[in-house]
Amino acid sequence: MSLLKRVERAQQRAIAPDDGEMVPVLPPAPPRSAPPNPARAAAREELLRDIRRRVQDEVTGAFDALLDVSNPADLHTKVQAIVDRIIRVNGFAVTHDERMHLIEELVGEVGGLGPLEALLADDTITEIMVNGPSHVYIERDGKIQRIDSYFLNDEHVLRIIDRIITPIGRRIDKTSPRVDARLPDGSRVNAVISPLSLVGPVITVRKFPDVQWVDRAELARWREDPGRTAPTVVDARTVAEYEVSHLRDAVRIDAGRPSLRPLAARAKNDPIVVYASVGYRGARLAHWLAGQGYTNVRNLSGGIFQWANEDRPVFRDGRPTTEVHPYDRRWGYALESRFRAAVPDVETPFAAP
Repeated sequence: MSLLKRVERAQQRAIAPDDGEMVPVLPPAPPRSAPPNPARAAAREELLRDIRRRVQDEVTGAFDALLDVSNPADLHTKVQAIVDRIIRVNGFAVTHDERMHLIEELVGEVGGLGPLEALLADDTITEIMVNGPSHVYIERDGKIQRIDSYFLNDEHVLRIIDRIITPIGRRIDKTSPRVDARLPDGSRVNAVISPLSLVGPVITVRKFPDVQWVDRAELARWREDPGRTAPTVVDARTVAEYEVSHLRDAVRIDAGRPSLRPLAARAKNDPIVVYASVGYRGARLAHWLAGQGYTNVRNLSGGIFQWANEDRPVFRDGRPTTEVHPYDRRWGYALESRFRAAVPDVETPFAAP
């Protein structure tokens, strides 16, 4: 007899009143799960934020000593001890997963880039955007989404920016509120702080390690050197931006809707230099062109904004001009005011220009 039949027979043997009538007994209903409680979830998030703040304060206080720990396993052990002690002393009730997450975050804070560490390690993420401490977005599969990750405050974001740019001798402050840098894996980082940013410190990380870059002075020399093959210069912006101004003799391929038609007469190994406003759309288009078989593609560092800021020439209808499309109000602050054209913002699927 099968197990199922034996269970059914056992159920039928449950007898109601004394008349001996057999009645079926249904299995107990599964327990009902409690409906989600938004208030409770918010309180839980606030508790974890408070724990994280306390732990980070102590880790920051011991920062110099922790930086001297060269063995990753030893660093993990020391940070774990700090987390466990604060949880125990304050009587915080946290799950095993929450505790481990706190430990990993703090290890990343000491030895790496804080909340950015896990995002940088995720190969499915192509862009990371930090718009102030509480708003973190990623791009995955071409879609922008906000994620449940945050920095503690503006100072926390600034500390991570400093950690990125200090090893390469760069700085950022109120007199120089914008900086471009490159991570060891080749990812490009753009950071903007007050007074250019109105939402707190902003970080944009673009993961295009396969894209080669060319700086503005090098491109200017290259285009004037008769002994080198002149590059095809490709503008990756929209029609509206291109019509305001562009680099001399640039052809246009919109990074949002790329087409190979403007390069039909070019060989796959001809030199190509792509640019956009500051570099993100240019990097995307350069990455796409490499995927189409073009083997000699570079992206212009700083884009047309920095090109113009250095008083290099831009053109409209074949004649020099002093106007450049500012992309939008926020990013336009990266362009000196004397070059900002009075035009409407552009709409693109990208979070950075």
